[in-house]
Amino acid sequence: MPKSLSLAVILFLAALSYLPCLADSSSSEEIVEVKDGVRYEYKQRLSDLKEQIDKGLEKGWINADQSAALSAEHDRLLAATHKAKKAGWPKDQVNVLEKGVTAFSARVSTALSKGTHAGDNKNK
Repeated sequence: MPKSLSLAVILFLAALSYLPCLADSSSSEEIVEVKDGVRYEYKQRLSDLKEQIDKGLEKGWINADQSAALSAEHDRLLAATHKAKKAGWPKDQVNVLEKGVTAFSARVSTALSKGTHAGDNKNK
């Protein structure tokens, strides 16, 4: 393959990696946002965490009160994600969002790892 062609292929593939990923082929909602080459994956991260919360409740690892509290925090962070997207991903909002989603992930992980057992009303 000529050098100029291989460079063109490399540049094309690199450009593809910056395109937004779609939730699925039938959805127009973007899960991954891209601005200035930076990928904002907050919706996907939050979606994954919500699935963990739901599974934790289903399996009895967390109780209904814990699930409700974590779900409320999820909803608050999701609203903040929509606000940041609408504003064009300003750095100050992105920084707050990154810290918030990271801390939320740690809280979900802690809640699920401590767990509750069937019949327990409070987390250990």
